[in-house]
Amino acid sequence: IDPRPTNQRINKHVNNDVNLRIQNLTILVRNIKTYYQEVLQQLIVMNLPNVLMIGRDPLSGKSMEEIKKVLLLVLGCAVQCERKEEFIERIKQLDIETQAGIVAHIQEVTHNQENVFDLQWLELPDVA
Repeated sequence: IDPRPTNQRINKHVNNDVNLRIQNLTILVRNIKTYYQEVLQQLIVMNLPNVLMIGRDPLSGKSMEEIKKVLLLVLGCAVQCERKEEFIERIKQLDIETQAGIVAHIQEVTHNQENVFDLQWLELPDVA
């Protein structure tokens, strides 16, 4: 989604190490936040995913809710990035029910100002 190089090193061999998992998730969430701000010109206003919860107990119900936030934010990046047509075509290949669910989640990020705020709105003279 983000072709820009990053200097942060992801740990490829986590081997169930909680600290490495948390470190990777922290890097992921930070990069998502940066991509929204710098590339999409949007500010994430929803609570960011709790990487400690996901990292320590990834299979718990609460962690699953946090993982949903990560996936929601990644989905928002995918359908707004330069390669969005490619990602949208892949979504269109899924069954209709799955497509409808994904579209509903996309709208949570792209149309709900309580989750993500478009910074370009601030440039409009009437809004300022």
